[in-house]
Amino acid sequence: SCRIGKLCANSLASAHAAVGAKIEEVSMYVNEWLQFQALWDLRRENVYDELEEDLPRWLQLLQEVVQNRSTFDVTGKSKSFGHIITDFEQVQVKVNSQYDQWQQEIVARFASLLSVRKNVVYLEIEEARKDLEGQHLEASSTQQAVTFITLVQQCRRKVNAWQADVELFCVGDNTLLRQRFQFPKDWIRHTRIETEWSALQQILERQAKIVEDQSDALRAKIEAEEQVVNQKIGDINAQWAEDLMSLVS
Repeated sequence: SCRIGKLCANSLASAHAAVGAKIEEVSMYVNEWLQFQALWDLRRENVYDELEEDLPRWLQLLQEVVQNRSTFDVTGKSKSFGHIITDFEQVQVKVNSQYDQWQQEIVARFASLLSVRKNVVYLEIEEARKDLEGQHLEASSTQQAVTFITLVQQCRRKVNAWQADVELFCVGDNTLLRQRFQFPKDWIRHTRIETEWSALQQILERQAKIVEDQSDALRAKIEAEEQVVNQKIGDINAQWAEDLMSLVS
């Protein structure tokens, strides 16, 4: 009888553990649905204040929203866990509706910010390209040479930021395209920006090489002119001291 009692106890323990494990599995699945309660609790103003105009973070949020949709955007109306069946039809309808609303708002907000940034960057790149094309290095004019070099250096300092923007625009456009976003007529496609960006890189590379090739000659010319200026300053100081002595005597 003791042996039978021990076997029964072991069987009950195993059954209890199996039931507990199954309940835990069901609870985890139910919690996945309960987390969408945040869709009703979240205020859009808080999201806007948190992300501000940080495009990479807006893009990340949009991508996460799309990815997380797979949790509830499934076929069927229930899920079976052995003898336990969870019916999520009504919840799914409500979550889908609320999620659609949030997703549309995020898409619209991201598209608006992206459009503004694309317009600004496109004009900056276009202006930089035109400025570089309109400049020529003339060794005879020190002032013109300094202006040319300064322009090239300023453009090179902005290249990394522009490169990141151009890459973001490509990903952003493709993401919006997958969301079936209706692009307005005045929308600047990323391919147009990439064409302008490529033209800028080419002219910048040519102008930077000119600066590099002429750097020694320019340095010598600037040093020579510096000596002339210093000499003139010395002559003026000497003349001033001589005139002052004449007034004193």
